[in-house]
Order: sequence, then structure tokens, then C-alpha cells
Amino acid sequence: MTITNTQVQQSVIEPVLCDGVMFFGDYWRNDRRADSDTFSKQILQLKQPDEKAIGEFLNMLGSAALPEFDAIACVPTHRFDPQYSGVRELGQRLALRLSAIDATRCLFRTVNVPKNAYGANRRAYIHLESVVVRDGELVAGKTVLLLDDVLTTGSSMRARCWLLNEAGAKEVRPLALARTVRLFSTLPTRP
Repeated sequence: MTITNTQVQQSVIEPVLCDGVMFFGDYWRNDRRADSDTFSKQILQLKQPDEKAIGEFLNMLGSAALPEFDAIACVPTHRFDPQYSGVRELGQRLALRLSAIDATRCLFRTVNVPKNAYGANRRAYIHLESVVVRDGELVAGKTVLLLDDVLTTGSSMRARCWLLNEAGAKEVRPLALARTVRLFSTLPTRP
């Protein structure tokens, strides 16, 4: 496994909790470190989606100290009805591996929105107005692990948590593989 970013060499990987969201590593975007950081490169490969990156993140999550959950949902991409999503594929495989309910298609984007990575409006209402919950019975009364690749502001994650709660989820536990780090960021860094 080539994923690196602090505690990855340990047998059990502990996610870091920041503002109510768990994450595993830092994602350096538009920074000189992005060119040399293996973890950031693998996040980009997952977005492609790359089969090797999906497998490596699946192995990482399979050995991680995750909280208990009944179902896995995924934050949808910025596109209406995407052909294929690395995060969704990762979520589906993780649900199968851990015998969880596959709710990866429950959150469905109804219209295209500009990509957050390109400076789009990151306010939660954009996500609330463009995503619906389908097959809500998959999450109703369940503890749901909400999976995303990168957390930047948290607005899309908060909006998805709200939507899943409104659909009857007992609890939503947000998990991003990485969180974006900017120069002079006030976010705490991993020890």
C-alpha cells in the first residue's frame, strides 16, 4: 500500500476528528507540497477514478478504527447522474466488505452545479437545493457513515448530513478521506 500521511504505517489507522468530521490525512491543493505528497496524489487518482487508488483506500478503511454504522452513503459529485465515481465505488465495496447497507446512491444530485474545486459557491443551500434523498428506507432508523473524498469548507457535508437526518437516519457520521489544507490555514494539523 502506498498511501502515506502520518499514522498510515500503523496496523490500525485512527481518523482525526475536526469540527465533527472524521478524516485521515491532509490534501494539499494548489501548493508545492501537492507535487510531492503521496496521499494528495492518491486522492486525485481516486477522483479519476483509478482502480488501484480505490483498492488502496478500501484497504485503508478496512483496517481503520471506524465508528459503528449500519449503512454507507456517499456525497455525490457536482454532476447530475455521473457515469462513475471513485468515492461511490469505494463506498459500495466497503459496504460489501463490512456487511453494511449500501446506501451509496441515496443522495442524488438533480442538477449540475459548478465544481467546488474551481471556486464555486460553497454555501450549504446550493447543495440542499441540488440534491435529494432517494430510497430513504435504506437510511431510515440507521446509523449512516457519510463518505466523501475531500473536505474543504464542510458545507456539502453539513447539507448531506441534514438531508439524511430529514430522511430519518438515526445518526449520520461524516467521514472524509482528506481535508484540504491551505497555506496559513487555522485548521489543526495532524500530530
